[in-house]
Order: sequence, then structure tokens, then C-alpha cells
Amino acid sequence: MGMILSPLKNLIDPSIFEEALDNVQDDFATKFVQMAIDIAQKAFDHVFEISLVNFLLYAASLTGAILMFHLKKSGFYLYTLAQILLIFVAPVFIGFNFIINIGVLFASVFSILFIALYAINFKHLS
Repeated sequence: MGMILSPLKNLIDPSIFEEALDNVQDDFATKFVQMAIDIAQKAFDHVFEISLVNFLLYAASLTGAILMFHLKKSGFYLYTLAQILLIFVAPVFIGFNFIINIGVLFASVFSILFIALYAINFKHLS
């Protein structure tokens, strides 16, 4: 959807972000909202690239899962590589900051969990 709708990013008026920032009174909240606005603007700028890379990596991950279903070790390696790369898509295009780091942390937990669960059964793959 992101790749298909990426041309629509030009229809969003960037001034809405500044208006949202003007309505915030607290200093900490202002910094947090400014960080969120910067992330949103960078995400809008790279929506096609982020969506394309995510699509390719999710397709590789699904392919790896299907190969593991057919008891192929290559599926585990493909799945693991795709999951690790998926964790770093946003930081590559948007950059590292507090909010992105929190997202990477949560994504890492689930990726590591599933990789570990698949690794437990690695001995059954050929």
C-alpha cells in the first residue's frame, strides 16, 4: 500500500506539522513532538523506498518460512537474515533516535523470539 500510495505524499501540507507543534506548551512535550514530526517527515520522504524494502524482506521471510515448512535448512537462514534486516529498515531511512530505538527494541524482541523458536527445531531440518 505504501508503494501504491506514495505519490499521495505530495498532497499533505507540511504546515500541519508546524501547527501541531505550536499547540504544545510543555518543553519536554515540544521536544518529543518535534522529534515525532521529524520522523514523520523523513518517513513521508522515503515512503516508497521503505515500503519496497519491507515488501522484499517480508517476501523473503515468507519464503524462508515456507522452506522451513518443507524442512529445508536454507529456509531458516533466509528467514533469519530477512528478520534481522527488517529490524534496521526504519533506522537506515529515517535515522536513529529515541523513538526509532524503541521501535527497534520491540521489533527485535519478537524477531529474536521467533528465530529462537525456529532454531530449537533446526535439528529436524535437512
